[in-house]
Amino acid sequence: MAGQGDAAPPRYRAFISYAHDDTAWGAWLHKALEAYRIPAALVGTEGELGTIPPRLRPIFRDREELTAAADLGEELQQALRDSAALVVICSPYAAQSHWVNEEILLFKRLGRGGRIFPLVVAGEPFAVDTAQECFPPALRYELDAAGNLSGEPAEPLAADARESGDGRENAKLKLAAGLLGVGFDQLRQRDAEAQRRRLHLILAAASALIIVFAAISAAAIWFALDASQQRDAATAAQAEAVKEKERAERNLDVGITAAHTLVFDLTDGIEKTEGVQQRVLIQIQRQAQSLLDKLTAGQDLTPAARAAEAWSFINSSALLFTAGATDAALEDAQRALKILEALLAADAGNPGYRFAAAQAHQLMSDIKFEVSELDAAVAELATAQEILKALSAEFPHETKYRVALAGIEDRYGNIALDRDDRVAALGHYQAALAIDLELATAHPDDPDLQQNLAGSYNNLGDAKFDQEDWPGALENYQAGLAISERLLKAKPDDASFIRDLSVSYERVGIVHQKQGDLDTALTQFEKSLRLSDRLVASDPENAEYQRDLSVSYSTVADAKAAKGDAAGAMDAYKRSLEISKRLAEANPYRSDIQRDLAIGYERIAGLLKEQGDFDGALENYRLSLAIGRHLAALDPANPSVQQELAITLELIGDTEAAAGRAGDARAAYREALAIVNALLTENAGDSAYQRQAERLNAELAALPP
Repeated sequence: MAGQGDAAPPRYRAFISYAHDDTAWGAWLHKALEAYRIPAALVGTEGELGTIPPRLRPIFRDREELTAAADLGEELQQALRDSAALVVICSPYAAQSHWVNEEILLFKRLGRGGRIFPLVVAGEPFAVDTAQECFPPALRYELDAAGNLSGEPAEPLAADARESGDGRENAKLKLAAGLLGVGFDQLRQRDAEAQRRRLHLILAAASALIIVFAAISAAAIWFALDASQQRDAATAAQAEAVKEKERAERNLDVGITAAHTLVFDLTDGIEKTEGVQQRVLIQIQRQAQSLLDKLTAGQDLTPAARAAEAWSFINSSALLFTAGATDAALEDAQRALKILEALLAADAGNPGYRFAAAQAHQLMSDIKFEVSELDAAVAELATAQEILKALSAEFPHETKYRVALAGIEDRYGNIALDRDDRVAALGHYQAALAIDLELATAHPDDPDLQQNLAGSYNNLGDAKFDQEDWPGALENYQAGLAISERLLKAKPDDASFIRDLSVSYERVGIVHQKQGDLDTALTQFEKSLRLSDRLVASDPENAEYQRDLSVSYSTVADAKAAKGDAAGAMDAYKRSLEISKRLAEANPYRSDIQRDLAIGYERIAGLLKEQGDFDGALENYRLSLAIGRHLAALDPANPSVQQELAITLELIGDTEAAAGRAGDARAAYREALAIVNALLTENAGDSAYQRQAERLNAELAALPP
């Protein structure tokens, strides 16, 4: 076999070895390493392994690059011989994988043991608990003279992608440094500088392009003013001046519309940039609007230009709302409405202005709902609905008005559920379904309308599920699932269809779980997990895909726990928790993501409690409690946050009581009861709060003195 002394340069920069269950990690690492752009200051310099290239390409990932060769073993061996380094993704799955171990052995036997780079993603190296061991045997021990594993321990230095270790980004840089033969600190500093320069370039490019379009707009305004002056100065040339003015106004409309469209396209393009998303969005939006405001200050813009400006604010508001910047989103929605109100005052019947106003009011409702201002959310929805009903009556063949009306009904249903009015929610979801069914039937080849119909079936299923109508929920979920399967079959690479189908499998699984059919439930959850895993592998930096994957692991864990597979459940819960930790660290001000992390701790705590590990359970419950207290401090008037805090305290009380610590249990119950009583004071007669108060009083009374 060839060794390090081969004259020919290696074909691959590295070979990635991983277990089948770590496929998502393998896909992420392959993409991360091949996409990594080495800082320009290092490219062309000499490292320990020679001249540093601009990219770490190509990287071999066996399950992606192998063909259906007759001799798979020989093909793997050839790929290993052709690789300058071996990167091993280490987890309990890898530690038990025969093939991962064989790949390490093969590489060591090539004489390249010093070019093996472990990456820990789960478990522990050299763990006392063998179930948690993440290093395969071939990593843990040296080879003897015959090329077999000896009893001599090896000392591999691993990068650690876990949040408790290096984290993904630093782990990637550590691997890159090893593959290049440079120091980690040197690469990290250069990479940080490169990232800062790239951010400045993004902002500079945005500014430069905006200025270009601003110049077009400025020229258009100048031509308009000049034409007007010519008209006033020379009545004999009035007809020509009018033509020039109209031409200039058309140019102005194009310039303003292009400038606003550019801003939206730029921000949309970097929306998923991890770590800088919200800051970059807000900087570009504000910088662009400032330039355009200065440009158009004192100018009499055409209605078309003003309408384009309003749509720009609507789009940016929606984008900022998605990024979690509710204050900035609210500001832009209000600016859009102010423009549209002025346009409608001059042209009240204009359908374009009216539709834009309906969209702005709907967006205002979404923002108000997010911050728990439900009355304001309903008022904004009512305004949007009134506009859309009138437009639908005037233009019955215009599909977009009917689609928007269905969206209004869905939002009413969400608000009704939030108010615990299940009957009203069901009615609104049924109204939305009726509209979507009519549109989808009339346009069977329109995937957007079919997708809307699947969403309506799912919403109606949610309402029936909330009423514990399991057959009704299942019927609607399965109808939505059938549509999602058809859509994905027709367009197998559409991420939105993949995500919809994943959610549908999860919903169907939950109903089967409620009905006691755990085997079917687990099958559905595992289908959902595979689709979530596929999305993360395709776009590892997408926070929502990561969040979906975390939820998928949790549902699988729930089913395994219910089936009595405590070890499998704990493994899945921990995988879910690892994702939630990473997301919470990257999104410290998103309350939904912080709640996900709190729930993750509680799920692990519940399983530990069932196993009799009360101290371990309490440790996790208290981690959840710390998050709950933080969220309650940030939003003290939010009843949902307060109730969640009380529930966590009650769980702590239950665990302390089970451990025989009555005093600690009493303290937790009393704090929970104080919160619930305060909620009852503000919401007299609320059945959920009343039931919790009664339960807490009974638990206190049952404690020994």
